Amino acid sequence: VTAMKPLAPHVVRAQDDAVARGDDGYIDPDTGLFVMTATYLAEREFCCGSGCRHCPYGLDDVGEPTLIAAED
Repeated sequence: VTAMKPLAPHVVRAQDDAVARGDDGYIDPDTGLFVMTATYLAEREFCCGSGCRHCPYGLDDVGEPTLIAAED
């Protein structure tokens, strides 16, 4: 697994604001996708292997990317 690129300041701010509010996540200002905070992920107490942006476990369980075929 390759390291993720540094986050833009406005994305870091969105994460920090969500943590300060006690939210489980925030809407990414660039993509509109929901992103879980490091605090929420730490409360789960395990790495799910999904490659979460703020994974507090160092992406321990993330394997090689796989493609999932769409069901027809």
